[in-house]
Formats: sequence, C-alpha cells, structure tokens
Amino acid sequence: MVHLDALLLDAEYSEVARRAVVPLLTALSVRKGADWHTVLDQLLWTAIAYADKNLVLDLLDRKLAAKSMTTTQRVHWLAAALTAAPDRYRVRFEEQVGDEEAMREAATLFCGEASRQFPASRCDVATLRMLILRLGALFPPIDSAETDDNGMLIGYINCLPDRAARLTERCIDELASRPAVQAGETLRALYDEGGLAPWRSTIERACRTQDTARRDAEYRIPPIGGVAKVLRDTVPTSTGGLGDLVVDHLDDLKDEIRWNDSNIWRNFWNEVGHGKPEGTKPEESCRDALAGLLRGRLDDRIQIRPEERHAGGFRSDLRLTVPGSPNSVAIEIKFDGSPDLWTAIRDQLIRKYLAPGDHGIYLVLWSGSDKMPSPPTGSRPTTPEALRERLRESLTPEERDRVKVGVLDVRSPQQRFAAEEKSERSVSGSRR
Repeated sequence: MVHLDALLLDAEYSEVARRAVVPLLTALSVRKGADWHTVLDQLLWTAIAYADKNLVLDLLDRKLAAKSMTTTQRVHWLAAALTAAPDRYRVRFEEQVGDEEAMREAATLFCGEASRQFPASRCDVATLRMLILRLGALFPPIDSAETDDNGMLIGYINCLPDRAARLTERCIDELASRPAVQAGETLRALYDEGGLAPWRSTIERACRTQDTARRDAEYRIPPIGGVAKVLRDTVPTSTGGLGDLVVDHLDDLKDEIRWNDSNIWRNFWNEVGHGKPEGTKPEESCRDALAGLLRGRLDDRIQIRPEERHAGGFRSDLRLTVPGSPNSVAIEIKFDGSPDLWTAIRDQLIRKYLAPGDHGIYLVLWSGSDKMPSPPTGSRPTTPEALRERLRESLTPEERDRVKVGVLDVRSPQQRFAAEEKSERSVSGSRR
C-alpha cells in the first residue's frame, strides 16, 4: 500500500500521484477537522506538484465555493490556492486570511512538515510584499530569535518558526534579485514598516542588492559622444558619487579657510571688538552657512535642503539629491564640543536619517573646544585629522561604505596660530 508521504516525496509514484490526488481531494469532506490537516496539506502539495494545473485550479474554485467548509480548513485551501496561482488568488487570500491566528494556520501549509519549498520565484511583487508583511510580523529572523539561559534558540530548530522565517527571507531575497523599479520601491516601503523592525537590516541589505541589480540591468554601453558628455558633466549619477564629491569640496573648503584671506571662518563665529571671535554660532546658523558655501561649489541641478524630514519624522541638518534619483545624501553637523559627538554618527545619522540606498556625511566643525566629551576609549583627539580617524574607526566596514566622515577646521588664523604655538611649547617643555 502506498503511503501518502510516498505520493509527495517519491518520484517513483509520481504517475500514481498525478492520477489519484485530484479524486482524493474531491472526495475529502469540507467538514474534516484539525486532525485531518496534515493529510490535507500532503494531498494539496501533491496536487500542486504533479496534477494537471487546470484540474487543480478547477478543484480549488469548487472547494472554496463550498459554504459549509470549516474555517480552518478554508485557510489551508486558500494557502494552497495562493501557492498554485499567486496572481489569481492573492486578493481572496488577503481578504479571508485576515488575522494573526489565520495567518499562522496558513503558514503550516506554506512551511509545515508536509510542505515542499514555497515557489517564491513564481510570485508577483504584490504577493511577495504581502507574504513578507504577514509572515515577517509573526516570525522574526533567526538571528533575533529568543534564546534560553544557555544561548540556545527557543523553538527555532527546523520547526514552523524557523521555516517561516526562512520563507520570509527567501521572499525578501526574491525581491532583491529583481531589477524592476517596482521591486526596489516595494523594498524601501517595507523598510519603513513598523511591524518589520526586526527585519530592517535584512531589508536594508536587500535594497542595496536590488539597487545593484537594477543598475546592471539598465546599463547600456554609451556611444562615444555620451562618454564625452559624462566626462564634461559635473553632476554625479549616484548618491555615493555625490557623497564623495561633497567630501572633496569640504576638503577644498578646509584649505581655503586655512590658507586664503577670504575670512570664511566668520560664518561660524560670533565676533566682538575688532572682529575677534568669541563663541561659536548656533549649529543652525552654521548649517545655513555651509549650505550656502556648498551651493556656490556644486552644480545648480543638485538640490540642497536644510532640516529635511526623513522616514519616521526625523530631520537631518542638510539633505542633497541628484536629479532623477530617489535617494539622497544626508549631512549631520556637530561641533567638536557637542555632548553627543561620539554617538550621533550612529544614533542619529545612520539609524534615523539614512533610508536604504541613501548615503551620509558626518561633519564635525573643529573649533578647538576644551569641552570635547571623552571618547568611549582612549584619550581625546588633539587635531582635526585625529578626530576624523577616530570617528571612522568607530564604523563597521559596511557602514563606511555609506557614511563619510569630515572634520572642518573653522578656527580663525589667530586661533589656529595660537593653538599651534601652545602645542609647540608643550612639546618643547616635555623634551627638556
């Protein structure tokens, strides 16, 4: 006698399965209770795998039209219908599998012991989005699962939560592999979903992967005339390129403040007497001054907006965008004496202001303040270059790909010369 498992798992019985499974499902009562659900799932997966698709779709339509079907059995049939024909049954599935309990029941069909691998590659973008939203809200990724006192995962050893989390990840990866603009927009929208907070890092990586896939798919070797235009053009084609360009201009600005007699430093200081600097201006005033200085250096097509609102209602100091790009470069500005100097690069810029695909610049204005907070480790940096290096070292390699660190020395020539003389006297004294 052939066991039901053999119909699903043993290719030797594929012809038996093709002939027998639709009649068996047709004969199965719509009133069967939960104790029959494992058998039902085995038969449904066997039908999806081996039976004629038109016969299966006709069977699904007839069964789902039965008003006497139990509520939980209907969920299994709807889950099978979504698996067999996502574009045909997605709306009905969303309407009738509405609450968490029903979705957990559907997950037993998608990811249960009787299941084959759910065909994420056959799903349209809307179905993938729905599955990520519904499953991701119920089953967190494995790396954020609850552990016991010994650090062992609780309930994540190839059981339903484990398999459902892996299915969610496969749906995210499937979106990431598709170069269509709709896939990228869907991933960015999912990133902002509060119910998917545990999945945010996974979705962020997927956004970057999808962005690369889209660029590769859209790339065309330009004609010679097009190459010449790119070489002449001053507008970057990506947010990463824009971030690099802005950092280059900030380096030029640093040199101008140090070596030119243009008195750019006055933008950042209050003055008393005959132009003597006394106390830095508020960060908002310095932000506006920097915006003006950058506008004078960047192409007019690059937009620079102060206090730009980001996802979650947070505001960065400056936001720059290139024409035709949905992403931006966020700039967060701090003085070297700011209490959150060492934490804002991650707590504000990275976590609050950077959506997937965005780049950031953490810009510190060096005033020579004696109120610089102590770093997490080591002594306080004594030069702008040392501060920049310490801040860069605080980032992971992945974060450095998206975030540039700049330190702009805004001291007046007199302040800088006085500081350098003091440093030289200190060095000379230590040698004696």
